[in-house]
Amino acid sequence: MCLTAKQLIASFALAHLLGNCSGYSAPAASSPDAQTGKLLIATEGRARASIVIGSRASEVEKYAAQELQKYLKAISGAELRISVCGTEDRSLGTIILGTPASNQGLRQVRGLLKPFADAGADGYVVRTVTTRGRRALLLASNQPRGVLFAVYGFLECLGVRFFGFDSAGELIPSQPTLN
Repeated sequence: MCLTAKQLIASFALAHLLGNCSGYSAPAASSPDAQTGKLLIATEGRARASIVIGSRASEVEKYAAQELQKYLKAISGAELRISVCGTEDRSLGTIILGTPASNQGLRQVRGLLKPFADAGADGYVVRTVTTRGRRALLLASNQPRGVLFAVYGFLECLGVRFFGFDSAGELIPSQPTLN
């Protein structure tokens, strides 16, 4: 399927609005991540990170975690484990998913969510940080629906495209190593 010029421009505009997608693999110099390196998600089809949800995750947040797990496996071949905050494998990188109300891991970095307090259910954060001495990717919002939008926004930054309502309308890149 070919994209029209309008669709292509809209796609680039969305990527720009999401906060410069290149930050996942090569953080900008102004980013706090520039000095500390990357979060390794998968290497040659092996999981190097886990998805961490809160103990009070809503059904929407659980679904968002399952969607992230499904698409990361389709992209890299690696199946990331979904675990509850506090039970994750500390030898792996962490993808912290949820809201401050549902995931205690997000409470430590709550200041990153403040700019979205007035954004309603749709505002979200996609950001790599260092917390407790480890790299973590935040896919977070103040509301569960925003968490789902964070997941889809992140997947689009990885090159996934959704052109329809079923798998026939999806474009999923192959990338065995993700960081």
